[in-house]
Amino acid sequence: MLKEHHRAVLFLFATCDVVATIGAFIASYYIRFYTIFEAPAGIPDIRLYISPLVLSAIAVLWVATFSIAGLYRPRRLKPRVDEFFKIIYVVILSVVILMGLGYMYRDYLLSLIHISEPTRPLYISYAVF
Repeated sequence: MLKEHHRAVLFLFATCDVVATIGAFIASYYIRFYTIFEAPAGIPDIRLYISPLVLSAIAVLWVATFSIAGLYRPRRLKPRVDEFFKIIYVVILSVVILMGLGYMYRDYLLSLIHISEPTRPLYISYAVF
C-alpha cells in the first residue's frame, strides 16, 4: 500500500514539474516577443515553439535530470536547504543541456542572443533567424 502511494506521489510530482516547465517555456515565448524586447526579423509562429518534438524533449529532459539527481526520492531527514541548492543545480544543468539541444535542432532556428562584436564584450544584440 505504501509503495503504491509513493508511486502515485512521484507521478504527481513529475506531472507538476512537466506542466510547470512547459508553461514556463510558453510564457518565455510571450515575454520574449510581446514585451519590451525587439524582434527585428518579425515574430515567429508559436506553432514552431510548441511542436510535439520540442515539448516532449523538454518534458523528458526535465523529468530525467530531476530523477537522476534524486529529487524524486524521499528525503525525510535531509535539510530543505540542501534540496533547494540541488534543485537550483539541476535546473541550471537542464537549461544548459536544453540550450545545447536547441542549437543542434535545425528544423527551424529559434531566437538567439549573440555577442555581435568581440571588441565590445558588453554589447549584446538580439536576432531572430
